Amino acid sequence: MPDKQKALLTMTLNSEWYDMIWSGYKFEEYREIKPFWNTRLEGRNYTEVEFINGYHKGARRMRWTIKEIVKDKGKAIYGGDKELCWVIRLDKLLWFSGY
Repeated sequence: MPDKQKALLTMTLNSEWYDMIWSGYKFEEYREIKPFWNTRLEGRNYTEVEFINGYHKGARRMRWTIKEIVKDKGKAIYGGDKELCWVIRLDKLLWFSGY
């Protein structure tokens, strides 16, 4: 069986959530169920996600493999709320830069 083709999702995070993921405390990221995210996530088979800490040149970056992307309720401790949202569950850290 051929290897799963890599598909990269890129997301920008503020420092609070970026640092929680980097430290190994947070293993999922959330996005609201809205047309923009529905178009980007629904029916797609992303295998990796690259997080960028802000929009400035030279921003810190890290890339993770994705365990799954599902619609589920977020965890308040990780910045989610009680509403249904997109949940990007992370698996393994592949690389990082800018430290």
